[in-house]
Amino acid sequence: MKLSELIENNIPELSEAISKDELINKLNAAQKQRFINSMLQSLHDLVSSDGNRQGIGGYAFQISREFGFNPKELEKMYRDEFSVTEDEANAKEITQIMLNKLEEYLDALFKNLGMDVEFTRHFLDRANDTRNKQQITLKELAILFKDAYTKYGKQIAQMGPDAEAVIKDMRSDVNVPFVLNWDNNNKELDLVAKTVMRKKNFHTPDTELPIG
Repeated sequence: MKLSELIENNIPELSEAISKDELINKLNAAQKQRFINSMLQSLHDLVSSDGNRQGIGGYAFQISREFGFNPKELEKMYRDEFSVTEDEANAKEITQIMLNKLEEYLDALFKNLGMDVEFTRHFLDRANDTRNKQQITLKELAILFKDAYTKYGKQIAQMGPDAEAVIKDMRSDVNVPFVLNWDNNNKELDLVAKTVMRKKNFHTPDTELPIG
């Protein structure tokens, strides 16, 4: 079926509101976005599961070669997506400023679900605790929350106020217990990350949300 026939026969109301050229442009833009999302997801999979054996730029070069894309542009898009620098991502210790920056990024992400993300003071203290054996990095937290949003976002939003659960990253052994609080002023759920720890085989009576 021709595009004009599709417009006229299947979605007649669309033919009145949008021209053929506009529709083609929208379809091309959607296809381009799927292409970009596929590259970003492939890059994200390498960065998060390959043991960080090379920098983001190196992985971006690998992916770009396969997709026929500019590696520098892909690297920039990936950094903008996570909103953290290389130094911040791999820092020895997480600071309050860095955590605030991550929270801003996550607020924008979870806003689509009518949710807000908050970190307690204890969360920051525990993130830098020596009991973790290996320092928890901002990069690990960004990946954990981004993947939790993708895999469990809608499920978390449906848990409702006072629900508690634990996001468990099986790749890094980082665990984030959280509680959902209702914010009556903003009419939204607050996902409050109570604490964080790196511990293998972490057990909890609360709902577990494993990743990886």
